[in-house]
Amino acid sequence: MSSAAPLPSRLERFRVAAHDLGVAAALISSPRHIFYLTGYLPGDRSPAFLLLRSEQPLLVAGGSDHPGVVPHVEYYEDYSIHHVVDRRPAAARALIEAAQRYGLANEGPIGVEVCHLPAFAEPVLGGRERVDVTPLLRALRAIKDPDEQECIRRSVAVTAAGHAAARQAAVPGVTELEVYAAIQRACVLAAGEPITFDGDFVSGDRSWQIGGPPSDRVMDKAELFICDLFPTVGGYWADTTRTFAIGGARRAHHELYDIALRALERGRRALRPGVRARDVYHEVRAAIAEAGRADNFPHHAGHGIGVEPHESPMIIPGDEAELRVGMVLTLEPGIYVEGVGGVRLEDNYIITDDGAEGIANYPFGLEAT
Repeated sequence: MSSAAPLPSRLERFRVAAHDLGVAAALISSPRHIFYLTGYLPGDRSPAFLLLRSEQPLLVAGGSDHPGVVPHVEYYEDYSIHHVVDRRPAAARALIEAAQRYGLANEGPIGVEVCHLPAFAEPVLGGRERVDVTPLLRALRAIKDPDEQECIRRSVAVTAAGHAAARQAAVPGVTELEVYAAIQRACVLAAGEPITFDGDFVSGDRSWQIGGPPSDRVMDKAELFICDLFPTVGGYWADTTRTFAIGGARRAHHELYDIALRALERGRRALRPGVRARDVYHEVRAAIAEAGRADNFPHHAGHGIGVEPHESPMIIPGDEAELRVGMVLTLEPGIYVEGVGGVRLEDNYIITDDGAEGIANYPFGLEAT
């Protein structure tokens, strides 16, 4: 997968920030960070590496053609019809040879992703001092460029199609899997391409257990169905949730739904630059606590989204991060009561100069039909 054009601005920001940390060069090996910096998302089968020593990055990748990426790419053979290719040794040889030609072994600290560094990269690093640049990359990713925001908007639009399909398909007598199939079809057609697609699809007594994949459970009247969708379009995720009542809602369902709506709105009003993530969490939780349901809200109140479905900031009591213009995040209050069911509502927002812009456009409403 490649983006429409190279993304030198993110590469340059990383290069400058790494230099400020005293990092003379970097070896990036995780697919998501390679994608973030170059627009190229390596496949699962063939390792790829981004070498950074100067203003001219070098990508080492399997295959033969990755248009629209960095100007300098060195390829290694990762498939042949004539013989079996063992990709990891091939990638290791290509990395070592490229690093030698590129001069990556020069003196000075080298930036790496400690938790994603393959053992066969050791000859490249030698005895050089290593600096984990993962926290730096995560901090840079928290602020989304306009093209990143546009990709997330596209993903959010796909979730609207999925929720509309869920509302229509979620009727008594069908299974969670049947509803899931309708949602998946709608999302793929809305995206206009194959997409990575995941979420929570739970009904009835499964709904108060928070989430999980769809099952062959048959839905019944007066049950709740949580539809939490997180597709990725163009390499960027969205994450929105709606909860529907199947075949009519009980009074207790309406009570939980109203609490979740109030909590979501209270959290939205708290979203503005300079506010700490933990303070947004406390606003969401306060709305639920005032309704007497604090013990039924067991998870985070939201999180950032981007090239991964969960990014910084995390809307939890322990996150001191300040919200900044350009962050894109979710809010997702949920209340789960055994014997009644679970309700979770979630929308996505872009932090702006004067607050937050909601970018999810699918309406709320408890009744499925």
